[in-house]
Amino acid sequence: MKLSKLLWGAGALCAAVAVPCAAQTTYHEKVVQTVTINAEPAKVWALVSDFEGLARWNNAVEKA
Repeated sequence: MKLSKLLWGAGALCAAVAVPCAAQTTYHEKVVQTVTINAEPAKVWALVSDFEGLARWNNAVEKA
Protein backbone atom coordinates (compact mmCIF):
# COMPACT_ATOMS: atom_id res chain seq x y z
CA MET A 1 0.00 0.00 0.00
CA LYS A 2 2.81 2.47 0.81
CA LEU A 3 4.52 1.74 -2.52
CA SER A 4 1.38 2.55 -4.49
CA LYS A 5 0.96 5.86 -2.62
CA LEU A 6 4.60 6.66 -3.28
CA LEU A 7 4.21 5.91 -6.99
CA TRP A 8 0.99 7.91 -7.16
CA GLY A 9 2.70 10.87 -5.47
CA ALA A 10 5.68 10.64 -7.84
CA GLY A 11 3.31 10.58 -10.83
CA ALA A 12 1.42 13.62 -9.54
CA LEU A 13 4.68 15.48 -9.02
CA CYS A 14 5.84 14.69 -12.57
CA ALA A 15 2.52 15.87 -13.98
CA ALA A 16 2.66 19.08 -11.94
CA VAL A 17 6.10 19.85 -13.35
CA ALA A 18 5.46 18.70 -16.93
CA VAL A 19 2.24 20.66 -17.58
CA PRO A 20 3.66 24.16 -16.91
CA CYS A 21 6.80 23.32 -18.89
CA ALA A 22 4.72 22.25 -21.87
CA ALA A 23 2.72 25.48 -21.66
CA GLN A 24 5.89 27.55 -22.04
CA THR A 25 6.75 26.31 -25.51
CA THR A 26 8.32 29.13 -27.49
CA TYR A 27 8.01 29.41 -31.24
CA HIS A 28 10.46 31.60 -33.10
CA GLU A 29 9.23 33.18 -36.29
CA LYS A 30 11.15 35.41 -38.62
CA VAL A 31 9.67 37.95 -41.01
CA VAL A 32 11.85 39.50 -43.70
CA GLN A 33 10.96 42.34 -46.02
CA THR A 34 13.25 43.76 -48.67
CA VAL A 35 12.94 47.19 -50.25
CA THR A 36 15.05 48.52 -53.09
CA ILE A 37 15.69 52.25 -52.84
CA ASN A 38 16.65 53.98 -56.06
CA ALA A 39 19.16 56.41 -54.53
CA GLU A 40 22.82 56.67 -53.69
CA PRO A 41 23.69 54.96 -50.38
CA ALA A 42 25.24 58.16 -48.99
CA LYS A 43 21.98 60.05 -49.51
CA VAL A 44 19.95 57.28 -47.89
CA TRP A 45 22.28 57.12 -44.87
CA ALA A 46 22.19 60.90 -44.52
CA LEU A 47 18.40 60.76 -44.30
CA VAL A 48 18.00 57.78 -41.97
CA SER A 49 20.83 58.82 -39.65
CA ASP A 50 19.18 62.19 -38.97
CA PHE A 51 17.38 61.01 -35.84
CA GLU A 52 15.89 64.42 -35.05
CA GLY A 53 14.26 64.41 -38.49
CA LEU A 54 12.89 60.88 -38.15
CA ALA A 55 9.28 62.08 -38.06
CA ARG A 56 9.65 63.65 -41.53
CA TRP A 57 10.08 60.32 -43.30
CA ASN A 58 8.79 57.69 -40.83
CA ASN A 59 5.01 57.76 -40.36
CA ALA A 60 5.25 55.64 -37.20
CA VAL A 61 7.07 58.48 -35.41
CA GLU A 62 5.01 61.50 -34.39
CA LYS A 63 7.78 63.53 -32.82
CA ALA A 64 11.53 63.01 -32.64
